[in-house]
Amino acid sequence: MELFTPDFGLIFWMFVSFAILFFILWKWGWPVIMKGVSDRADLIDKGVEYAQNAKEQLDHAREEANKYIDRKS
Repeated sequence: MELFTPDFGLIFWMFVSFAILFFILWKWGWPVIMKGVSDRADLIDKGVEYAQNAKEQLDHAREEANKYIDRKS
């Protein structure tokens, strides 16, 4: 049973190392991750806007082509 019950010193140092790692990631890692997520969201928004503009241009080009086809018929 001794293998499954860690002593107090091990638990204490594991908690200390976890707290240090958590602080480092919170202080320097989290802002970098959030900036990357924000940049990616902006890129996706721009892509959607570009696709909507392209669809509008395509629809307009089809209307113009149909006008020319109808005039020649």
